[in-house]
Amino acid sequence: GRQIHHPKGKKTDDEEEEEGEEDMEQLDSLVKELKVKKNAAARSPNTSPVLSLGTVHFTLMYDSYNCSLTVVIQKCTHLKGMNRDGFSDPYIVLQLLPCSSKATEKRTSTHRRTLDPDFNENFTYHGLSEDELSSYTLRLQVFDYQRVTFDQLIGEVMVDLGDVPRDNNINFQSELEDASLHRNHNSLKSQRQKKSPRGKLNLSLHYISSRETLVVGIVRGAELTPMDVNGLADPYVKCYLHPDPTKETKHKTKVQPKTLNPEFNEEFRYRIQKHELAAKTLEISVWDHDWSSKNDFMGSVVLNKNAGGNQLKHFFDTITITDRTHQMWHILGDQHFTK
Repeated sequence: GRQIHHPKGKKTDDEEEEEGEEDMEQLDSLVKELKVKKNAAARSPNTSPVLSLGTVHFTLMYDSYNCSLTVVIQKCTHLKGMNRDGFSDPYIVLQLLPCSSKATEKRTSTHRRTLDPDFNENFTYHGLSEDELSSYTLRLQVFDYQRVTFDQLIGEVMVDLGDVPRDNNINFQSELEDASLHRNHNSLKSQRQKKSPRGKLNLSLHYISSRETLVVGIVRGAELTPMDVNGLADPYVKCYLHPDPTKETKHKTKVQPKTLNPEFNEEFRYRIQKHELAAKTLEISVWDHDWSSKNDFMGSVVLNKNAGGNQLKHFFDTITITDRTHQMWHILGDQHFTK
């Protein structure tokens, strides 16, 4: 029953151990941040300030819960003047390699006659799992807009995303490099097999027990397959609850023109008892709308008790954990029942 009194200010062994663990976590996070910045830094040690192409200031934030990567393009400084008046008309193109350019390409606005543009623009890539993130490289290319001829590439920055810390902001001030330095890197990345060749679809399911209603939310798509000559597609989504020989359960979203990353944000409702839902199959398919010919199948997600992976988990959670929304990303597959 004797109490042990520690001297004022002296820490116990447990407290010292906890502080030591916190210090190690902070050190590990710092090492990762320094590593990714080192990989993104200029690779030419003898580059003189006179020959500098400029610097890009940007921030990366990966949200592991929402599987999204946000890129904040803040500004460029000391860009190379590409025009006769010594200025440039810069803009930045973002792309995730090795995906097709149209699927992940984003672009800032163009700033006129400046070597120090302030962009302050945010871009978000959806549907990137932690496993997938490590296989991607972010490329930022700074162009000079030309009214008559082709736009001129000033320089580019490459960031391997596998080293980017999760759920933490990381700030960059990266020197632009000549694109020819990355040709081997681009070739290697392009040879890698894409994990989701048809793209991905973000779905939400919510069974409302008091109304015996299933709410199916078509949220968004990502990295869909180009279907048209312009390298894009005009996707829309169809939804069925099988078996449905008369297609009475058919629902369809609006067409999202000229995009491989559509934002749908539409909901469909099915009145059905929970025990009946367990024996059903929810088919959600993506199609490319063609104005002059037959619409083309782009991929589908099939959810039922015989599915596997995320499809089974999503279906099972919706039935067993009712009255809450379950939202997940799914890789589009080849299976579909209807045309």
